[in-house]
Amino acid sequence: MTMNACRMVAVVLTVLSTASAQVPAIGTWESFTSLAGVRSVAAVGAGAVAAAGSGGVFTYYPSDGRYDVATNADGLASNELTAVGEDASGGLWVGAADGSINHRPAGATSWRKILDIRESNRLLKRIQRFVPKGDTVFIVSEFGVSVYRLSRLEFGDTYASFGYALAPVCWDVAVVRDTLWVANDQGLAGAWLGSTNLSAPTSWARYGPLQGLPPGVVRTLATIGDTLVVGSTAGTSVRVQGAFVAQTSIGSVQAVRLRVVGRTLFSLTNEAGSMVVSRMAHALAARTTVGPAVASAVDMAVDAASTVWVGVTDGGVARLSGGAWMLSAPDAPATNRFVDLAVQPDGTLWVGTGINGGGRGFMRFRRDGPDNERWTTFTAASKPALMFNDYYKVAPAPDGTVWVSSWGWGVAQMRGDSLLRRLDTQSTPALAPTIAGDPVFVVVGDVAHDAQGAAWIVNRTAVDGNVLVRLTNDTVVTKYRNLTGTGEGRFASLVIDRNGTKWLANSEPTLQSASGLYFFNESTALPGTVGSTGWGVLTQSDGLANNIVQSLAVDLDGDVWAGTALGVTIFNEPSNPRTRRSSSFPLREQSIQAIAVDGVNNKWVGTKEGVFVVSPDGSQLLAQYTTANTGGRLVSNDIRAIAIDASSGIAYLGTESGLSALIIPTVQTERQYSTLLVGPNPFHVPSDLPLAIRRLMPQTRIKVLTIAGALVTEFEAQGGGRAFWDGRDRTGAFVGSGTYVIVAFNENGEQLTTAKVAVVRR
Repeated sequence: MTMNACRMVAVVLTVLSTASAQVPAIGTWESFTSLAGVRSVAAVGAGAVAAAGSGGVFTYYPSDGRYDVATNADGLASNELTAVGEDASGGLWVGAADGSINHRPAGATSWRKILDIRESNRLLKRIQRFVPKGDTVFIVSEFGVSVYRLSRLEFGDTYASFGYALAPVCWDVAVVRDTLWVANDQGLAGAWLGSTNLSAPTSWARYGPLQGLPPGVVRTLATIGDTLVVGSTAGTSVRVQGAFVAQTSIGSVQAVRLRVVGRTLFSLTNEAGSMVVSRMAHALAARTTVGPAVASAVDMAVDAASTVWVGVTDGGVARLSGGAWMLSAPDAPATNRFVDLAVQPDGTLWVGTGINGGGRGFMRFRRDGPDNERWTTFTAASKPALMFNDYYKVAPAPDGTVWVSSWGWGVAQMRGDSLLRRLDTQSTPALAPTIAGDPVFVVVGDVAHDAQGAAWIVNRTAVDGNVLVRLTNDTVVTKYRNLTGTGEGRFASLVIDRNGTKWLANSEPTLQSASGLYFFNESTALPGTVGSTGWGVLTQSDGLANNIVQSLAVDLDGDVWAGTALGVTIFNEPSNPRTRRSSSFPLREQSIQAIAVDGVNNKWVGTKEGVFVVSPDGSQLLAQYTTANTGGRLVSNDIRAIAIDASSGIAYLGTESGLSALIIPTVQTERQYSTLLVGPNPFHVPSDLPLAIRRLMPQTRIKVLTIAGALVTEFEAQGGGRAFWDGRDRTGAFVGSGTYVIVAFNENGEQLTTAKVAVVRR
């Protein structure tokens, strides 16, 4: 056979357009955040309500069930919102915990950022309220009251000195005739708006218990005509003829929010832990309780038709209808904690949420699902067999199921909406307990699948020492203990390379261990293992970047990437873990918390300082994404997890502040690369290291030919996308100097591709 007779199969890289209407244009950022945790509500427009919270803002239109959602991806300066309000012209305002403000004028679709307060030198900047008055919006922050003129789109004065010995924390404002009142944690301050200098402490009068106010923090104000109503943590008062008198029908209970429609006063009060809504025909009238108590209410709004809305800390907004509260929230994640991500071949995203009481179950996202049904959350409330909610790792299986690891109740196997089973200490087969003395508690670190489809389960710190469990045919198990002599069993991450070697990391951002990187192969005696146990461990003394290993990945060439607290170590020859290591200069000194491989073998790396995209070998920085250089569209720089949907062209970036998605080109690779990678080239024989032949398909056979086409030797590739030639011919003799052709064949005997190597005989 001559080289000219060889039939080559070339690589085809096809960049597909995002044809699906569900996927935005390339380069678009999306944010997916929890919108159920509401902190502030406001009646807006005709019969609608706006709600702001820890994931952004949404406006709900009950007439047609529509939601208008805005997050950082839509131009908000922050998703950690603390206040929402509407101005006199119908513009919507939102304020954040960091002092940032966004304004969307009536009829507009984009948001203006107002960052003056955030960029000030104040220590306390949280936005508390927006109170409109004609052309003015009074913006209440923790440190004071700022006047914003709508006609000029600019700030006027800011009032922060009210004459107190200590600077107060401000909560609300109200204007009665020509007096500005400021609710604060030390009582109530008032000043005549016609004063020459309201910035001077002498312009303000201060009111507290000595003037008839109940003790406590004044949190909310309302006006009925010319009457001021004052709500504090110790009760509610009304200003009558220059004096404060108790609103006796509400009593001395904590006032959370006061609202007025016409001359009717509405109150939201905390009464021994029950949140009660009442209405009073006038400021001093007896109250009528409105509907049943509503749990976890934090704010209240009342629209022009006297429809009452409350914001709920874990349920969105509730509307009083027919004497009952009707909860409404957009289709969104149940939590902002995205600590692990995985994408199934059909594009379904699965999410782990947390450990040690911080978990909210696990979630599934189907981008092409029906409206208001794209997000599904699985918790112990919805599926009692899950037992609790600390589920934190997700691992799709070849059979279409998904394994979800928990911190205490083993591992659950899901198919769609159905929980197929949960493996724990009481199941068949059973896992070993994690803690001596607790026969039930069992933590599963991770799950991965080998080339035969068997599931390998990390039985973290198993009391019987068997930290790895191989599950075959659903019922057959084989257990393996760590035989390195270190006793390490705190494994958090697991990947399996093309040689069938299991690589185990024992750290993650919240639980770190500095004992190194472990590997195990039950079938092949790898160099560097401890005796004949199949187990090995690598530390900094072996060239590992750092002993704290937080993330692992196997790339398209079969290389193993180990992300550490101080950079990444790349194992270019996993069949010999102690040789052929490299590192990525762009990632040096970074804390590598997540690694994902895209369709062209680029690496997407999550750190505490954003996302780095590096070339296949890690030598070049291709892109970097941070909250700063994306204009705030990346939800957080602290990246906990990354998953790539190569078929749809989406990079999912998980944080503990929500999920970001970046639309990227869809790249489909077909069959094989145009040339093999061989090295070292030239190849000196004899040599302690064999010639490595890379980029092989599974079940590949190798032929070595002279340049004239004569067969030198032939052998099966050793697996893992690689083959190795020791420089000998079929008789076992070393070949002479010259150029040789390496030819790779697939299992059907069809020649796929070739490469040349120069051999130098010593």
